[in-house]
Parts: sequence; C-alpha cells; structure tokens
Amino acid sequence: WNRAPLPQQGYNVVFVPFKGQLPSSTYESFAEGFKGAETLLTPNSASYRPTGLAVGPDGSLYLAEDQVGRIWKIMYTEGRGVFSNEIKRSEPSASASDTTSAARSPQWDIDPQGQALYNQYCLACHQTDGSGVPNMQPSLIGSERLARHDKEFLIRLLLQGSEWIEDRQYNNLMASFAFLSDEEIAQALNYSKARFANSEPSINAEDVASLRERFTLTK
Repeated sequence: WNRAPLPQQGYNVVFVPFKGQLPSSTYESFAEGFKGAETLLTPNSASYRPTGLAVGPDGSLYLAEDQVGRIWKIMYTEGRGVFSNEIKRSEPSASASDTTSAARSPQWDIDPQGQALYNQYCLACHQTDGSGVPNMQPSLIGSERLARHDKEFLIRLLLQGSEWIEDRQYNNLMASFAFLSDEEIAQALNYSKARFANSEPSINAEDVASLRERFTLTK
C-alpha cells in the first residue's frame, strides 16, 4: 500500500523453499491473478486481496481475502482439477460507487499547486484517489472533516499531526507537516477539500499563520 505513487505489487500466493530456518532459493508463484489488472494504483482497485492462509486437516489450503470476503479451498486432485488463468472481478456495489463520486466529479476548481503538495506529502498514505488504506489509513472521500468548514481542526491536524485527537479510529499516527509554509498548508487542505469532499476551498495562509502562532509552532 505504501508504494504510491508507484503501482501496487503483490496480490499473489507464493511458495518459498526453506532450508532450516532460512530461505534456500527464490520464491515460486503458487496462485496469482487476484488483483484483476496489470497495473493497480490503489489497494481498493484490486479484485481480491489475499490476506490469510490456513491448512486444513486433510492438507487442503484455505485462502482468505479482504476485498469482498471470499474464501477459497485449494486441494490436490491428482491432475483432475480445472485450471483457470482468470479470476473474475465482483461487480462493485452501488454504495461503493457512490463513495467515490465525490472524488471523480469535483464541483470546485482544482489548484495544481495544492495537488502537487498532496502528491508529494499525502498520497503515499491516502492514495491517489483519496481512498486510503483499509484499517490503516483513513479515506478522504466524502470526509465530513473536510466537508465541514472547521478550519481550526484541519489546520491543527497538519500542524501537529493526529496524536492529539482523542477519538481517532486508526492507530497509525499522522505526522506533523509544520515544516510547510502557511501558504502550502492552505493549498494542500484546499485541494483535499475540493477534490475529495466537494467542499469550498476556503482556507487561506492567514488562517494557518494565526493557528501556527496559537499552537506555538514554527515554520
């Protein structure tokens, strides 16, 4: 998930031969094709994401994935099994489509400088489409925090990181971006508001400067 802006890799089940406690040679692909596309830019774009393996009493291999909640049972059939090199993608639900509509069709102008700042400092965790990483990094798509005109919360978040937030849902902490200038913080926030929440880009450098002084942070 943290390769952004590089394409996502993996999504395969592989066999690694061991000799004692150390790998004895390179890995071999055992099952692949789960991601459903040659190039993925975000984790949520994968058809399936293999996440867990378990061996049954009869030697069968159980494979679980966390995109749609599917479990496969893989077993040896002495060559009588059916081989398929294609894993069909499940159709996205209407709700999933709705949650990305804000990111696809913003009604506000997008600031190229704000986008460049987002790509440089935010994209690795929140992804190119703002969808975040499930159970690790929050999605920005349709974010109530971005939609509300709560300048103080958003600016403080970039100045101080997320450790001060008592009701945060994710254990991963957001770092402080106080090293950015007042103008850069305003541009990054305004881009995120317009791009992911269809909210008016209403933050300016003076707002950031006022709160920077209030929280006794320096550039």
